[in-house]
Amino acid sequence: DGDYAILTGENGSGKSTLANQLLVQGILLGYRGYIFSGELPNNQLSRWIIKQFCNEKDLYKKTDSYTEKIEYYPTKDASECRAIVK
Repeated sequence: DGDYAILTGENGSGKSTLANQLLVQGILLGYRGYIFSGELPNNQLSRWIIKQFCNEKDLYKKTDSYTEKIEYYPTKDASECRAIVK
């Protein structure tokens, strides 16, 4: 039971943005979903989705002291944003 879609197109044409929008909208409607990127590691993909769909006021930044990379996490008050991260 289920469907899948494969998006193709030129670099920078919006494939990933569209896929992320569809995934997040489905999650907010109560569906489960899966997204795969052959380019981005899972943790980088999830950080990108979080940063793309959560309001900046709903995020706090945390810098990894070892790698010095900035990661974004939803605040406790950002219920819709937190639903995306589950």
